[in-house]
Amino acid sequence: MNTKNIIFSIALLLFVPFVANAQLYVDSLGIVQVGNYEHDIYAGIEEWSKDTSIVLNVKGNGYLFSGAKIAIGDNCSKYATNVSVGEVKNGNGDTDQLWLQGKKGIYYTSASQCRDTIFYYDTNKGSDFHFNCSLVATGISVASDSRFKTDITPLESSLQTITSLSPVSYKLLPRFGENAFSGNGVPDDIPSGGLTDKDLRDIEYFNNFHKSLENDGPHFGFLAQEVKEIYPELVHTDQDGYMYIDYIGMIPLLVNAIGELNAQIEEQNAQIEELKADNSELSQAVINAQQPSVDNYQASQIEDNFLRNALYQNRPNPFSTSTTISMSLRSDVAQAVVYIFDMQGNMLRSIPVSDRGNVSVTIEGGDLNAGMYIYSLIADGNEIASKRMILTK
Repeated sequence: MNTKNIIFSIALLLFVPFVANAQLYVDSLGIVQVGNYEHDIYAGIEEWSKDTSIVLNVKGNGYLFSGAKIAIGDNCSKYATNVSVGEVKNGNGDTDQLWLQGKKGIYYTSASQCRDTIFYYDTNKGSDFHFNCSLVATGISVASDSRFKTDITPLESSLQTITSLSPVSYKLLPRFGENAFSGNGVPDDIPSGGLTDKDLRDIEYFNNFHKSLENDGPHFGFLAQEVKEIYPELVHTDQDGYMYIDYIGMIPLLVNAIGELNAQIEEQNAQIEELKADNSELSQAVINAQQPSVDNYQASQIEDNFLRNALYQNRPNPFSTSTTISMSLRSDVAQAVVYIFDMQGNMLRSIPVSDRGNVSVTIEGGDLNAGMYIYSLIADGNEIASKRMILTK
């Protein structure tokens, strides 16, 4: 036996045991299996080896072999910048962090033939991350630091507009977003042996799953087309023309509307109290008129008896240029002052009131910064009332 044959025989003896114990197999269709391979790959998973200790380990060249990637499709270089799965590499450090790379987006699908897109990010469809399912979380925070923002402007009246929206109940069409992935619904090649029992069970499972979605309970919200007519800033339209509502953006409008409604209620309550007091004084005046007059009151004195010290809501409110604060003061009040405070309790202005009876003072918007303020009427050292006013720019 010559030297060449000897070398070939030794190589054969070394290679055969390795193949016999091989755990990685690639068949003629390109299907890769880790583990002991059975002769019919379509015969069912039950016939495959179930050696759970087998691990496909891809090692990188960093510390503890970090930074390894499995590239899929084109550009299978060491950079794998198109589509790949691997470990995040930070220098030569061992990060133990999953790296899921999709240069132009990521799709997460389920169901038979991947027909349902659960969520996706697609640069061809914009910069939004789309979810086609309900989300459950322990908390969601939205970037709202003032340092992230510019052109900050207090909201003006929103009560009338926000109440013009029509809340509705509705049911979503089953899997309304399933067509987000253009490849959905296109079946793969069915093997010549037909579908396995597991494939058939999966198809039945997802058919039942989709039927359960049709029985999904009612939801509550608004119609995006209606919201867009009133608050176009709260409606986002994707490239296919479908509309989405920014419900979180509605919260400030609702809070502002509640503040307006509260101011109206306070003003109405003050008017009710005034009417009660007027009725009480009128009743007492009628009683006195029916009795002999001892002091011979003059008409001005009787008129003064009907007055009470009171502070009313400024008008307009909110205001941007100027607003008027009305009040009533009895003639026996020696000193009256209107004080303006900020929301931290700091006194900004004091306005003496010299007239008596039904009087008013004017506040110029240019004298203050935009915001919410408290104004109070103090008569002879006693607080008559305090109210809020809102200045916008």
